[in-house]
Amino acid sequence: MASIMYRLTQVCRDTFDDEELRITPETTPDDVEGWDSVAQVELVMAVEAEFDVSLSLDEVASIASIGDILKVLANHGIAEGA
Repeated sequence: MASIMYRLTQVCRDTFDDEELRITPETTPDDVEGWDSVAQVELVMAVEAEFDVSLSLDEVASIASIGDILKVLANHGIAEGA
């Protein structure tokens, strides 16, 4: 099974239409061309679909980086080695 970071990278590449996109937990919207408020909604929806989770409004509002997405996924029991 693919790692969570690999899967999240693929989701970001699809969402931002950039096959060369490299992300780290420290990646923020300022680091990714096209990561605006509309793309944020698309990214959240894509993450929910890929990882089969439903994020609360508070969780969505807490996302300001890739690391925040990883934390939210961990709160749903989705983490490396889980």
